[in-house]
Amino acid sequence: MAAEVVTKRVDALEVTSPNVELSVVADPTTGYAAIQNNIPVVRSLIVKNNHKETLRSVDVLVSCTPAFAQGARFHFEQLASGESRTISPVDLQPDHAYLTQLDEAEKAAIRFKAVADGKPLAEINHPIEVLAYDQWAGTRSLPELLAAFSMPNSVVVDRLLGKASALLRKNDTGLSLDGYQSKNRERVWKQVSAIYSALLAEGLHYSNPPASFGADGQKIRTPERIFDGRVATCLDLAMLFASCFEQAGLHPVVLFKEGHAWIGVWLIETSFPTSIVDDVMAVRKRVKSGEFLTLETTGIASDQKPSLRWACSTGDAYLEEEEKFRYVVDIRRARELQIRALPSRSVAQGPNVGIAEEAPPSIEDMPSLPPLDPELLPPTEVSTPDTPEGRLAKWKSKLLDLTLRNRLLNFKLTKSNLKVISHDPAILEDKLSEGREFRVKAAPQVMDGTDPRAAAVFKGRTGQTPLLAFAEDALAKNELVIDIPADKLDDRLTEIFRAAETSKEEGGVNTLFLVFGLLQWREDKNSEANHLAPILLIPVTITRQSVRTGFRLMRHDDEALVNPTLLQKLTNDFQLKMPSFEVLPTDDKGLNVETIFQTFRLAITEMPGWEVKEQVHLGIFSFTKYLMWKDLQDRQKQLQENAVVAHLINNPGKAFSESDPEFAVDTLDERFAPQQLYTPMLSDSSQLRAICVVDSGSNLVLEGPPGTGKSQTITNLICHLLATGKTVLFVSEKMAALEVVHRRLNSIGLGPFCLELHSAKAKKSEVLTQLGKALDAGNAKTVRDWELEAERLAGLRGELNALVGALHKTHPNDLSIYDAIGTCIKYAHWKPASLDWTDPNQHSRKTLDSLRTLCRQMAALAGQLHDLSAHPLLAIKRTAWTPSWQQELLDAAHRLSVAASTTQELITPFLHILGRPETGSSWSELAALDCLADVLLKAPTVPVGVARAATDEVARNRLKMLRHHGLQRDAAWKTFEGAYREEVANLNGQELELQWGEANSIWWPKSWLAKRACLKRFGLYRIDRKAPGESKANDLIGALRKLNEEDKALSAMAAEATALLQDEFNAHKTDWNAVDAHEKWAKEYSDALAQLAVGDIALHGALLSMLLPYVTENRSMLRPDGVLGGALVRYRDAHRELVSAVHRVAELSGAKNSFIEEPHAAGAIQRMLAQLQGWQHAAHQIQPWCLWQNNREKVISAGLPGIVRSLEAGEVTLADIAEYFEYTYQSWWVRKAMDREPVLCAFSSADHERKIAEFKESDERFQKLTQQYAVAKLSGQIPSSTALAPGADSEMGKLRRELTKQRNHTPIRQLIKNLPTLLSKLKPCLLMSPLSVAQYLEAGHQPFDVVIFDEASQIPVWDAVGAIARGKQLVCVGDPKQLPPTNFFNRVDEDDGNLGEDEVQDLESILDECLSISLPKLGLDWHYRSRHECLISFSNATYYDNRLITFPSPVTEDTAVRLERVQGVYDRGGSRTNRAEAEAIVAAIEKHYLSPEGRKQSLGVVTFNQAQQSLIENLLDARRRVSTKLDQAIAEGTVEPMFVKNLENVQGDERDIIYFSITYGPDAAGKVALNFGPLNLEGGHRRLNVAVSRARQGVVIFSTLMPEQIDLARVRAAGVRDLKNYLDFAIRGPRALVEQINPTGLEPDSPFEKQVINQLREKGWTVHSQVGVSGYRIDIGVVDPRAPGRYLLGIECDGATYHSAATARDRDRLRHLILEGLGWELHRIWSTDWWRNPSEPMQKILARLEHLLTVEPSEEGASEERSTEIAEPSEPVAVEGAAYAKMVQPEPAPEQKLPAYRSAEIAGGNPDHFYDPESRKILAGQLSQVINAEGPIADAVLFRKVARAWGLARTGRRIEELLRTLLPALVERTMEGETTFYWPEFSQPAQWQEFRVADDTDDSKRQLGEICLEELANLASLILAEHGATSVSELARTICRLQRIARTTSDSEVRIRKSLTISSCGRKFEINGDTVMLRK
Repeated sequence: MAAEVVTKRVDALEVTSPNVELSVVADPTTGYAAIQNNIPVVRSLIVKNNHKETLRSVDVLVSCTPAFAQGARFHFEQLASGESRTISPVDLQPDHAYLTQLDEAEKAAIRFKAVADGKPLAEINHPIEVLAYDQWAGTRSLPELLAAFSMPNSVVVDRLLGKASALLRKNDTGLSLDGYQSKNRERVWKQVSAIYSALLAEGLHYSNPPASFGADGQKIRTPERIFDGRVATCLDLAMLFASCFEQAGLHPVVLFKEGHAWIGVWLIETSFPTSIVDDVMAVRKRVKSGEFLTLETTGIASDQKPSLRWACSTGDAYLEEEEKFRYVVDIRRARELQIRALPSRSVAQGPNVGIAEEAPPSIEDMPSLPPLDPELLPPTEVSTPDTPEGRLAKWKSKLLDLTLRNRLLNFKLTKSNLKVISHDPAILEDKLSEGREFRVKAAPQVMDGTDPRAAAVFKGRTGQTPLLAFAEDALAKNELVIDIPADKLDDRLTEIFRAAETSKEEGGVNTLFLVFGLLQWREDKNSEANHLAPILLIPVTITRQSVRTGFRLMRHDDEALVNPTLLQKLTNDFQLKMPSFEVLPTDDKGLNVETIFQTFRLAITEMPGWEVKEQVHLGIFSFTKYLMWKDLQDRQKQLQENAVVAHLINNPGKAFSESDPEFAVDTLDERFAPQQLYTPMLSDSSQLRAICVVDSGSNLVLEGPPGTGKSQTITNLICHLLATGKTVLFVSEKMAALEVVHRRLNSIGLGPFCLELHSAKAKKSEVLTQLGKALDAGNAKTVRDWELEAERLAGLRGELNALVGALHKTHPNDLSIYDAIGTCIKYAHWKPASLDWTDPNQHSRKTLDSLRTLCRQMAALAGQLHDLSAHPLLAIKRTAWTPSWQQELLDAAHRLSVAASTTQELITPFLHILGRPETGSSWSELAALDCLADVLLKAPTVPVGVARAATDEVARNRLKMLRHHGLQRDAAWKTFEGAYREEVANLNGQELELQWGEANSIWWPKSWLAKRACLKRFGLYRIDRKAPGESKANDLIGALRKLNEEDKALSAMAAEATALLQDEFNAHKTDWNAVDAHEKWAKEYSDALAQLAVGDIALHGALLSMLLPYVTENRSMLRPDGVLGGALVRYRDAHRELVSAVHRVAELSGAKNSFIEEPHAAGAIQRMLAQLQGWQHAAHQIQPWCLWQNNREKVISAGLPGIVRSLEAGEVTLADIAEYFEYTYQSWWVRKAMDREPVLCAFSSADHERKIAEFKESDERFQKLTQQYAVAKLSGQIPSSTALAPGADSEMGKLRRELTKQRNHTPIRQLIKNLPTLLSKLKPCLLMSPLSVAQYLEAGHQPFDVVIFDEASQIPVWDAVGAIARGKQLVCVGDPKQLPPTNFFNRVDEDDGNLGEDEVQDLESILDECLSISLPKLGLDWHYRSRHECLISFSNATYYDNRLITFPSPVTEDTAVRLERVQGVYDRGGSRTNRAEAEAIVAAIEKHYLSPEGRKQSLGVVTFNQAQQSLIENLLDARRRVSTKLDQAIAEGTVEPMFVKNLENVQGDERDIIYFSITYGPDAAGKVALNFGPLNLEGGHRRLNVAVSRARQGVVIFSTLMPEQIDLARVRAAGVRDLKNYLDFAIRGPRALVEQINPTGLEPDSPFEKQVINQLREKGWTVHSQVGVSGYRIDIGVVDPRAPGRYLLGIECDGATYHSAATARDRDRLRHLILEGLGWELHRIWSTDWWRNPSEPMQKILARLEHLLTVEPSEEGASEERSTEIAEPSEPVAVEGAAYAKMVQPEPAPEQKLPAYRSAEIAGGNPDHFYDPESRKILAGQLSQVINAEGPIADAVLFRKVARAWGLARTGRRIEELLRTLLPALVERTMEGETTFYWPEFSQPAQWQEFRVADDTDDSKRQLGEICLEELANLASLILAEHGATSVSELARTICRLQRIARTTSDSEVRIRKSLTISSCGRKFEINGDTVMLRK
């Protein structure tokens, strides 16, 4: 079909049809080189359904003409309306044979055709040029594909290299083609010269290339073809050289300028950072540095035979033609991108290729090259085995750089350092130590020839130069003189200042030092080059109040140190034994600088060329890696004790043993009670889940995309861990990230328990201040209301969850009540059918689906069957259809039709006789006529009397009676029949009966005679005349009496009988069967008339009168041969044939008894004929009708007769039956199911909203109480006993002594070492950088319970493992989609002129390593940072698969990302800046800060490179100097200062507004470079993700570059691709992501929401559904009619979005809090309310809308002032504080005194009776009393006390023996030598934890020997717990002091030491020499 093709550019085609839109993105060319290197022919194919309906079974067919690639077919089961599908890439399988044999380019086409069910929907043809096998496409495709045409494996190349190798050996036997193995540029030069000479000797000829080959490409001759024809173009020759260089192990580069190509080669083993470089300055810089060589290749194809030097100078000259330069292709980099060389097609021709035999020219000497800077040498990769030891050695080698690349070993004057003029470094150091602040000033022009004074004269008189004298005077005035002109000083200091600040922020370390002394050294004695290395480094800081003031310098609080890298170098390479300098020598004012210098002088005395230079320099130095190396070196064994580090060392790449977290996030509320989680900051479910997993003890990787609350999660996690008694080490390299967490910890009251030791901020005074605050925070009670509030919160949470659970719970049938309510609302216009089921759970999903299937099967017949209630086949009930049956049915129907017509015809005369209508008879009337006809035909055989009286029931009854008597007489006669004559009946039976009775009553013989007389009377009538026997007399007499009676009755009825029967009556001889037949006929006749009359008396009489003549006088006419009789016979037969036909049809149709549905309805035959005619017309529907009947039966048997009734009643159409069933079923089910849900039955929206409000209040209050609870719990761990004075040697004593000092504090590392146990109590959480971990923690520091790494994606493995090994459990927090670790900050001290920003190298991060070993992983999903959803939508769609839950802002068009186009120029070959963009940004900054609204918003600037960053900073500083208002506004701006950063250091920062300088764009010639700096690198897209996700409220992109100027066909970097898409997104908005995300405006979530929307629209409101672009959407947005750009009200339903929340907090608090903070007005409606009565909730909505219309809309940005406590990390403290009410401090606990020893008071006795037996009981009681009161007590003390009470002065052996015998038998006792200690009742010495001290009373004092060892150990445990580790002697002194013992003897120390080692207490203490501490 025809399709209109819209071409945007040569590689993008789109076709739109009414139904389907096809869009294709493909390269304009392809070829073997492209396909071999995995470049798809078609990059993407997008299929979009524009139809309103869903398209099903869509196929897209792809074919190629000619068939250079195989076709493809893509099948889509369905495409929803508006849905688009993207196939990327479309991988067409190439025809290799076709492509390899292609010698010329061909025009081809790729055809895309969309079809559905065989019908074409759309078609598009994409033209493409298929290149020849040896053809390069130039810049039309990826330029780096040129590397495919470098063919190092060619046979020709091997032969050429053979000649070159021979030439090398001839020149010097030590030379060979060994590439870069020699690491010598001269040897590399000679290899190049040999190859050049070998090619020069070949006598090749030059051929001009085609025009514009650099852009359009050309065919490139292979080496074989070149030598076959001896002709080559410049590009042919360049690729020939490239092939030779590559095969020789050298790295070639092909260079292009307009119309020409030439070759380059690296002289050292390195390469350009990217495969394509279009910056000529970067190339020239490499040439000038002596690293890179370029040479013109066409000279070898000329007759002049030019030298290699000429070729090089010519090649270099091309680089000066900047306007003509295009780009270079680095072959090595291209190979790293997996671009492979083409296989040769000319292998078979190899032997025929001629190689010149003449001797080539000799090898040229290398020209003078600039000395190679050691920094330019590629870092030497230490080859380490792939073993655990090797991996550890590799990590250490990454941390320790002992090469000349390290400025600590090879110091040079660069932009990053300044020389300080100092006459005496020692005096300068003394002044620094005194804390002086110095003003920095430039060196003046003193006696330099510009004035009359002479410097030589001055020096001769004073002994020093004028500058030194000036510096000395300046130093006295606290001024530092810098050896630099005044006009350059400020710029240089600014650069150093910025570099130092950046190092602090990014690396967490101060890198600004004053260097005192330089060691001049040499690598060996024969080395000509001298190197300088700093000796003493003293940390300093420089500050300025504003850009308008100068810089000041002062001493930093870090420790000064002797260059540790230098010391390691001297030890490793020169075996110099130097002091460790761990403690630097000092004098009375500070460090003893001269002593340090002298130490070095003495060490190098024997080293020629070495000396100490007493110079002072200010500069940037970094030795952080050394400290971390030292940490790994000192802790190699400890590393293996950590499971994660051990796994990384021993099993890298293999899965870690721990499994992923098993519990689902939606079970959080169920699994964890509120009091189980100590999370005082508001957190979402993904954050809580992470905390729960960590709480379980699992190691965890926590992925936190931008703005998902990583710092908040970490804060909550730290609080939870601390509250559960664990110690935490939080590590972050970036100071900003650490400060955010620290600030949040402070905001929740945990600041006193956290020690911030980030290197950049770790001042000794600040550390001590933090420790002092921790001591002050001790002694607090637990919060009382916490438990109660937790229970209340749990109850409310359970009730809220119960409603959601009941509403959305999936039942056995897979339905939820909410879904069913929605269905009921949707189909409320129907009346549901009745269903008889009672149990809502009786159906499973499977059984319900079977019911649905039945209904869908019925609905499928809708197209074939219509109007079931009046369907012509309604009478057919058969369910099984066959063709034969159908024919049989139709035949039977035909016969029935004939029979019906015949019957209709023959009934007419009969009806005429009866006076009835000739048509319209019913089935019952026809049957009655049949009966009547049959009766009338019998009438001639019936007596006229009977016929006349047939309808007289009395007459019929007389006939019945007559027949009855006749039959009774016949029965009586049976007794006489055959033996008696008829006359016997004349005997009087009664008389004979009396006679026989008398005969039996008299005596014999009279009786015999009498009997005989009677019997003889019977004998007279016997045929044989014999009297019957006596035995038969009774029977005969009885029968005779019966005969007499019946004869009498017959005689009485004779007259009537004769009238009815006429001659047929003959008394008892009448034919009674005939009488019966006549009576039956009469009955039939009467019934037939009655049946015809149907209760109509008049009609009955008329029929009787009309028929009477025929049954009486004219009965002859009724004979079969009569006129009337014959008609009756014919009618009767026809009717019976009709009945038979009806039965047959009924049987065939399956109707059986229901075929005749209305037997009494008139017009039966006419209806039947019409029905049969309908059957004939609907014969084609019989088959579907049978299917319907079959389904009907199944539906009925399945329990759905109500559905069938409604269907057949016409209440619903067959097409709607599936929906009708769904409605009917769910309408029935929802009521039954709700009956079983008390929560729903009792639901009240008002009450539920009350619960929500109470839940919010309770949750917020519980957070605050948790905050207080955690503080109180941690306070309880802090030593607070004032009764214990700390000993001087104890940890507490040392700390308190440090707190009292004013200066000369102990270094931090030593201080931490001095507090091994106390520190973890005071500060259970340390916040450090990886450096400060190595710097401040000793190797033996107690391991932490948990180590948390933040921004782990930016920390290299070797930086991290030392800190990880400090803990038992690891939490690694970061984002693998954000910036990886780089070497960017390792270059802050390098000369900017040497390297470009594009040479940033990405490193391995600890996050990637943890992911590679499959450490358990979770992700944070809720995005909070962006106040406008579009700020994150690009990253969400591009990098996070739209999994982030973002929240829409209340605007209908989100334009927070916008692009400001700048008409600028990118200075590609120079400064790498875009000045126009920089000026535009500075102007925007000024406008921002000078506007009242802008000043309220924080601001940040992000640039693509460091050069643009510096330019903006410089321009801004210049503008601030000019504008006082601007300078003041920036200085007094928001709490968050403005920043200007680049891609490499902006991660972790955020601001309200971000200005983004793209920087790159067209250069002065209008050319757009292929190089976009770091974006071209492997991790470029990760950098872009960081940059575009920093803003909270808006992004403004300042760009010269437009998206259409980025040609993706020329670059394959993902970062560049994403930049193009982001620029497009900034211009077009979210619609630019249409292929990646679903647009706003999706269909409503449920029918319930749809009905709400419809009703609102009917009321005139503009309504949008599903507002948002990510996982969370507001169900309904009502547009404000006053301001169509914003929403007036957001309406939330209780549907899928509501239910999707994992926790009650997510659902009922957090979402609303965030949305209201964004400015939404929200209203919730409940489906249950709407279902019951939709008008009431609608009225509430309308009332709310009307109310909002009366409220003035807030100004734009007013909502920005709202905040939520879930806000992102860098929110100001003030904002965070506003999120919480002021914290109520826990109540202080009352001061507790130590328990004192109390003497028991016992009653005395008479000493004279002491030994009396009567006293023994008293003594025994007293002993027990004293033991229980004072025990454990020594035996001597016990006996003495009792004896003294009895007045006995001495306690002798006799007294002791007596009292010992009186001791209770079961008393617990312990032995210590000869002393026995007695214990109170129920005491167990091993578990006893008590102790007693002495007070002011004498009775409480005891000697140490009188105190048992267990009690002493308990007291020691208290002291160590309170004061930390101490010496044993100090511990003994403290215990003696508590026991009021004046002197602490050596015996006391021995006893104390012994108490620490007893078996019951030994496990508590750890003794190391004289130091004792509690074990953990």
